[in-house]
Amino acid sequence: MMPDTGALRRRQSRQRRSATSVTASATLGGSTTFAEDKTVTVSVGSGTATEGTDFVAVADFTRTIAAGASSGSATFDLDPTQDNLDKPDETVAVGATASSLTVTAGCGVR
Repeated sequence: MMPDTGALRRRQSRQRRSATSVTASATLGGSTTFAEDKTVTVSVGSGTATEGTDFVAVADFTRTIAAGASSGSATFDLDPTQDNLDKPDETVAVGATASSLTVTAGCGVR
């Protein structure tokens, strides 16, 4: 019996993924702006993917929402760890905190 080389190629291509550039945005609700800069700390951690096992850990970083602006964004690299397991798509958790602000997470990374 011949192996299904199409399935093998698909499995290998999933494992060869390189780092992906991800943009995280922090947006104030409605027409809210502030007279001074607001700093937002972004953290990336485990969702269904395990940090340090399924992807290289990403250090927390900060983004500034400039005075008068309603959003700020930053790009980080998400680098999957290669393994020999054929697994379904997994997720990572991206969260944000900011002093004196209520932060609601809402993002999807595939």
